[in-house]
Amino acid sequence: MHTPVDYLDPKLPSGLALTSIPVVDATEESLRHYGRLVSDPRECPIEIVRWPARGRRPVDTATGDQGGTTEGVFFFPLDQRPFYVPLALPGDDVTPERFVCFRFDGRRGLYIHPNIWHEGVFGAGGTQRFFDKQGAVHARVSVDFAREFGCLLDVPLPGR
Repeated sequence: MHTPVDYLDPKLPSGLALTSIPVVDATEESLRHYGRLVSDPRECPIEIVRWPARGRRPVDTATGDQGGTTEGVFFFPLDQRPFYVPLALPGDDVTPERFVCFRFDGRRGLYIHPNIWHEGVFGAGGTQRFFDKQGAVHARVSVDFAREFGCLLDVPLPGR
């Protein structure tokens, strides 16, 4: 049985490598296979599907059996400031090198298609608030970069 990682205290191994991933501007074209830009979250249809376990990674215990949508403060940019989101295309063969970090100017939000690997939403500076609406079909298949690949994702940001 897979033991979930405590994301508040992940107990990372020492000596991890950093794997740089590209940063690209989020446009309709660059996001085409990952999702889409959202101008108005009230007008954004939500795809409801159960996340399938397609390979060796199982669907995490007690996930994947809810339905409908849920919403709250998290994803559409309420503060209209730049933010970043690392994404990778579907497939159990995910590796750190398959991730791309998308840069958003803060005027529009992001809708992610089901089955897209994603990290968190990271503000360009300081704390930010986002409105989130998503399918309540909560199934999570996790990848642990530190333990599976001996690395963390590194995003080259301006001024760093």
